[in-house]
Amino acid sequence: MHPRLGTQLIAGFAALAAIILSSGWLYYRNERQSAHEQARRHLAALADSKSAQIAHWLAERHGDAKLAKSNTQLMPVLRQVTRGAAAGPGIASAQAWLDGFIAAYQYEAATVFDTTGAPRASAGRIAPTPVLLRSFLDEVLRSPESVLQDLHTRTSGSIRFGIAVALRERPGDPPFGVLLLEIDPAKFLFPAIRSWPVESATGEAVLVRREGTDALVLNNTRHQDDAALRVRIHLQDAAAPSVQATPGYGATQSGTDYRGVPVFAVTRRIPGSPWSLVAKIDESEVEQPLRDEATLLAISLASFLAASALLATLLWRQRYASLLQRRHLAEIERLRMRNSYENLSRYANDIILVSDENLNLLDVNEKACSVYGYDRETLLQLSARELRAPDCVADIEERVNVLRDQNGAIYATKHRRCDGSTFPVEVSSRSFRIDGTLYFQAIIRDISEREQFERQLRETNEQLRTFIDSAPVGIAALDAGGIITHWNPAAERISGYPASQVIGHHHRESPGFLSTLHLGHPNRIGDLTRTRADGAAIVLSISSAPLPGRRLPSGRHPNVHRCHRSARGIDRPP
Repeated sequence: MHPRLGTQLIAGFAALAAIILSSGWLYYRNERQSAHEQARRHLAALADSKSAQIAHWLAERHGDAKLAKSNTQLMPVLRQVTRGAAAGPGIASAQAWLDGFIAAYQYEAATVFDTTGAPRASAGRIAPTPVLLRSFLDEVLRSPESVLQDLHTRTSGSIRFGIAVALRERPGDPPFGVLLLEIDPAKFLFPAIRSWPVESATGEAVLVRREGTDALVLNNTRHQDDAALRVRIHLQDAAAPSVQATPGYGATQSGTDYRGVPVFAVTRRIPGSPWSLVAKIDESEVEQPLRDEATLLAISLASFLAASALLATLLWRQRYASLLQRRHLAEIERLRMRNSYENLSRYANDIILVSDENLNLLDVNEKACSVYGYDRETLLQLSARELRAPDCVADIEERVNVLRDQNGAIYATKHRRCDGSTFPVEVSSRSFRIDGTLYFQAIIRDISEREQFERQLRETNEQLRTFIDSAPVGIAALDAGGIITHWNPAAERISGYPASQVIGHHHRESPGFLSTLHLGHPNRIGDLTRTRADGAAIVLSISSAPLPGRRLPSGRHPNVHRCHRSARGIDRPP
């Protein structure tokens, strides 16, 4: 047995254990980061949704105030109210309007104040005290828009806030009073903040504002029912999300809440208000599923390591014999493949070249040496670029890029022998990798004889076409289906029909000149009377014969038909 086998197995098992443990730790760390990020994304989405919902609701309340102050018919009546009028139909209509307004828009109270802050008319449950309005009366009278009266505690202990707007008879006039619409936050604002879209033991949203050196909690929280306008967090506690949410601080992703518990939190400012929203959840709740999963993962990894140790023991007994057997079989296969490849390459009729990625030749067969005129040692010192004809070198980089991208290509070009002569070739090339290294193989065929044959064929076809077109008799060619494919100038002259009107039509649909023919058999018909395109009658002698050379469906061959004018023509030749 190999003396190093035991050491290798122990080292392998230790490496496997290290990989498994590090993989388990990395997996747990990634899952933990993913869970944290998912919690933050969920909190961000929830904070965005709630802040947008609250901002939209506030905008609707400001819209209500704008609607109230735009009632031009009511403004003169309210002006009388602010001046101290206590009776009359106008006063009764103003009171009815206030009662109807709070009933329609669900406000707790609506109060009209004069410019000194004294209440003149009200509707609803409890009218506000002038002290609460005077604190921001000047701001309301100066502002052309409605102003938010922030959350505050009434003497009764209830929490309210409102929307105040200056009253003017016409836009641009000085204000004659103030309308204050009071809102109970317990009806919409606090429930909207407290609602949580998914089941959670610790998730909650908190509304805060900056007040002096503190961040003041504005609503009752999940963990403290009397927190509204009571719980304060000093601004020096920078780790608290409520502090991070106040103006002058940035949003945070983690910290400790008002209970001193580590949380993930996302903060959003509420547009049009001094409020900020904090959406948070305890870190312990986010990580609890991870701790459960970590326990199961640890048990699984321990079981896997025990199984790996048992497997290593079995491999220690079998590996060496198996390794020797595999090496022996691999060597036999390698030698067989090498001999097969060398025989195939050496005696191939085509040129075979193998090069590296830079086109330096690494292997060539005997055909390459005989065609290019180099001995093997000299040829292996060259690059594939040097075998190209000088006028065909420009596109070689493009060919190489195609080989890298598509693994293979077939194209024609010209190569150069050692004496400088060139010859046309067809190249079938491909790329392959061995141990990560890229190689190119090209099978090259000399196509000089093929190009010469094609050139001679083209010349013969041109000669035949010239003969047909210059013949003094009319000649038409038909395919196996009887479709006319050629109509020479003499046929145009005899019939009066140009080739464009005849070619592509069946011979029986032609002007009648070829209607009596039988395809696939020699025909000779004389003294037929036909009518030319100009209406003149002529006598024709027609003969036809199948063209040899290729089989067609139904055993038919293309036919060539020759049309001759008879010496006894009824009309004169053109």
